[in-house]
Order: sequence, then structure tokens, then C-alpha cells
Amino acid sequence: MLKNIHNEKRKWDLIHNLLENPTQSTNTLAQKTGMNRRTVFRIQDELEKENIIWGYSTVIDEHKLGRVVYLLQFQTKPFTKEFADIIKQQLTTEKHETEQLGIRLLEIYYMDGDYNMLIKFSAPDHKIARAYFEVLRSIYKDHFLDVPLVSVVNTSFIKESKVHPELDQMLHALIPSNEKLHALIPASEKS
Repeated sequence: MLKNIHNEKRKWDLIHNLLENPTQSTNTLAQKTGMNRRTVFRIQDELEKENIIWGYSTVIDEHKLGRVVYLLQFQTKPFTKEFADIIKQQLTTEKHETEQLGIRLLEIYYMDGDYNMLIKFSAPDHKIARAYFEVLRSIYKDHFLDVPLVSVVNTSFIKESKVHPELDQMLHALIPSNEKLHALIPASEKS
């Protein structure tokens, strides 16, 4: 029992450090976690083989690249083999076509709630995003229960467990100035 607790703690220590910086060397990870290099390598290898760790990625601010980020939420009919096959085809064999449109798929979730699917993607502009949305509508039309909801993401405060490095400036930019607030008050209420 104590051995399992110890192994879980070491696994979580390694995961925490990899989330902080996945490019750290095995030596650095061993030093930070108090494990030897072989143990770090073995645990990391197990996490990857079990698909607990799917991969390692770079966190990008899509907005700074001049791209627009969208959330597409919709409710689907119950899953069928046909629906599952369409999704798999879109995410594997037709992924290249999506990228050629200029679309970057960022995240796709299956959820519980008012909407059960969420697709987060970025596009270079609204025209391309609209074209992609129309492609999705035609592909999934027999599987939608309702009209999809599309939202534009203004900014991300946290992505991939990383707090945005310019969080302070971003938050302050969202606070309307007194002049802006004053302009929103109807003239009849100003006195």
C-alpha cells in the first residue's frame, strides 16, 4: 500500500514538472523530483505508453499571429457508427485538407450539458472560419440536434496549464475606463 502511494506521488511529481516545462532534460527532471534518471525515464515511458501523456506541444498565442479563435458548440443526436466514422475521418485522413483551408484545430471535446460537442479552432479571418463552419454543417447536418452556437474567443488567460505571460496587461485592458463607461450611460440619465 505504501509502495503504491509512493509510486503515485512520484508519477504526479513528474507530471507536474512536465506540465511546467516538457522540454526539461531527464537530468533536470531527476534533480527536481529527487528520483534517479532511469526511474524518471521509466515513469515517463509508462505514462506515454498508457496515453496519460498524449504528446508535448508548444503553447501559442493565436491572436498574436493575427488569427481568430472560435468555439463551435452544438448538441448532437446519439452517436452511431456512421457518426463516429465521420468524426474519425475528419480528424485523421481529412485533417490535411482542413489545414490547407488555413484552419488549425485546437481542441475538440465531447461533453455533458446543454451542448455535447465543442470544437475550438483558429482561422486567419472570419471568411475562412465561415467557410469551415459551412463545411462542418454540411458534414454533420444529419447529426446535429440544434443550430450550432459560434463564439469568438477574445483572449485566453490559461492554456495547457500555462498562465498567459501578459495576464496583467490583458486583464487591465478589459476594464473600461471612466470615459468609456460615461459614454455608455444614456444622456437622459446623466446629470
